[in-house]
This record gives sequence, C-alpha cells and structure tokens, in this order.
Amino acid sequence: MAAFRRQVQWTLAALAWLCALPSCRGGDTGQQTQPGAQTQQGSGGGPSGGLGNGGQAAQGAAGGALALPHGATRSASDKAFGDDPVSWLDLKYQLELPRSTQTQAITLPWQEVTPTAMPAVPNNPKGVAKAVVHRWIEPVLLLGRSEVATGEQVLGKLRCQAEQKDLCSDAGLRAPTGRQRLDFDPAQADANGLPGWLVKAAGDQGWRGKPVLLFADRRVAIQAVLQAQSALLAAGAEPRLVTATLYGTLGYVLPPQPQPPTLLAFEPTTAVADVDAAPDRVPRDLIGVVVEVYTTGMHLTLKRPAPHPATTPELLGDVVQALNIWAERARTTAPQLKVATVRAAAEAPWEEVVRAIDGLRDTCARAAKGTPCHDNRSLFAWVTLDVLPVAPPAAIKPATPM
Repeated sequence: MAAFRRQVQWTLAALAWLCALPSCRGGDTGQQTQPGAQTQQGSGGGPSGGLGNGGQAAQGAAGGALALPHGATRSASDKAFGDDPVSWLDLKYQLELPRSTQTQAITLPWQEVTPTAMPAVPNNPKGVAKAVVHRWIEPVLLLGRSEVATGEQVLGKLRCQAEQKDLCSDAGLRAPTGRQRLDFDPAQADANGLPGWLVKAAGDQGWRGKPVLLFADRRVAIQAVLQAQSALLAAGAEPRLVTATLYGTLGYVLPPQPQPPTLLAFEPTTAVADVDAAPDRVPRDLIGVVVEVYTTGMHLTLKRPAPHPATTPELLGDVVQALNIWAERARTTAPQLKVATVRAAAEAPWEEVVRAIDGLRDTCARAAKGTPCHDNRSLFAWVTLDVLPVAPPAAIKPATPM
C-alpha cells in the first residue's frame, strides 16, 4: 500500500511539472497580458471599417497576434482609431476620403515625429506618452467638409447647400453622400470660373512644377474637385487626385499617366455594317465608353460612329461590378480603345465619381468586398473627367453603396 501511494505521488508530481511547461499553458506564445492591458481594439481605417495602415494581414506578420472572440486575431501592433492615415485625416481636417478598390498604395506625404520635449502641463503625471506630430513633407491641398487647407494653413471655405439646414451642421455633414452639396461659392469665381482666392493661394505656395496631392472629402461635389484641380494647374502645379484604399492606406485615383489622352484616343472613320446593336451586346464598331454619374446613380453609354445610335446597357446588380464587366467586354471588343470618359453632374459627390473610375480602371472592382484582389488587370489606361450639368435620364440604375 505504501508503494502504491508513492507511485501516485510521483505521477501527480510529473503531471504538475509537465503543466508548468509553456506548451501546456493553452497557447502561450510568449506575450504576457499585463494588468489593465487592452485586449481588444478596432483596427482603425475610418467609419467604413477598413484595416489599419498596411492591413491586418501585414501587421500580423510583423508582430504577435492577440486572441479575439470567435477565433479572430488582432495584431499587437495595430494602431488605435485616429492613428491610421484615413481616420487621422478625418479627425484633424474633417476630411473623409472615399474608399477605392485601388490596390497600389502610395508613400504617406507626412512623417510622424515625436517631440523631444513635452509641453508644460499642470499636474502632468510622469511617464505619459508624448504626442506624435505629423510633419508634412509633400505639398498637399485638402478639401474638407467645410475648410480648404494646405497641411499647415487654412486657405478658405466651401459652401454647403441642403434642403434641411441641420444637414450643414457638423453632425449633418457626417451623413451619407448626396444629402448636401459642398462646393465653392460662384460669387467668388474669376473670369475662368475658378475660385479666385484659391488660384492666388496656390500660386503663393510656390508649387510651380511640383506634384501636389489633392485630397477631397467624399461628399464634396465633383465640380469643386475639378475646380481645385484646375486652380492647381493654373498655378503651374501637377495635381494628383488621392483616395483611400479598402485597406486603410492612401492611393492615387488614377496613376500619373506618361501620355496625354489625345495620343491614346481611338476614332474609326467607318461603321461596321452588320453590327448587333442589341442592348446586351458590345457593338463591334465601338468608338467610346461614357459613364454618366448623378446623385441618384450611374448610366453607361457605348458610342458608335455617326449616324448610328449609341447603345445603353443596363447595369444590373452591384452597379460598380456590372460596370467593370462591361468595361472588360468593351476592351476585348475594341482593344485600341484605351480612353474612357466619366461625365458627372456638377453636384455629384466625389465618392460616386471615384466608384465609377474604379469600375473602369482595372478588374479589382469585381473582387468581393473585404477580400484581396487576385485578378488585377488594367482596363482603360486613361479616364477623363468632365462636368455634365444636365438632368439625369428617366431610367437610371441607383448606385450601390460600398
């Protein structure tokens, strides 16, 4: 009996020793949970729920992962809301960028700098983290929901018009696109129809011959975005339209092009006699792809040589994915056609125009939302933007929100 008791004691001691090993502690990967530590946190990326800088997959590869409910994981290096590029712009400049299916991220135009000395704050406890300062390193023009600014200076304001006055308040300006019109006051326009104060301010910045990144809130009217672009061109600058990607980084709406669109145009002089002009077909004598954007949706036109009428396919289901399918079919039918046109009503929100460009630029607009683009093929090398201040057609496909 004594021998049996000793055997039981040895067995229990061995089990206790084994459970003291890291492999027996239920997935201890070397990260210790400190008292009071935060174990679950959003990944930033703005109200649309995008990932933080670089995305969760990239962050997780660089640092350890923390367990979350339902088997999800979060990187230990994820930034809090307001620290990622997209939400920081929103908090700092009241500028919420549109989300694009663009996959090519650009280098951030600012540096995050930690001051060497903390400002004097009464009763400031020791060990408080120093505030990070964003230092702009590239010229930028920012069109927020109310103010127009460079990185460090407010240049002027945008006008807000809405049927209900409260839609122009700070809270109302957080509403979805199309509820109000944000643009420049036409009373301040110069002889060229541009806001004179912005043309002068752009010239005073010394931007001649330099690329300037143009940011615009997703609710700003396309007319205001193009007027700001023209103001930069009048000052001799080289504007670059910037958007947010679905991964919370920054990207160009369209990459800078080496050739003007006139060198890429395609205009056959003769029509094909036996063309099937059915609405569900791309005509073989296709000479142009035009997408009209309104506050209520989009309209696609496939142009044919005169005097033949254009065809107007219906965009079924998700409007951007449907547009993307038609764009690929058009490029397959007329591979020489490398230019597409987006004509938007003056009050159309910038977000809707970006989505139309997404549908024409490459095949990533067809990827399921929230999934990586594994089939990135370029469609139209150039997309021209025009303002078309006309009433929308009677039948139009409403745009599906991203």
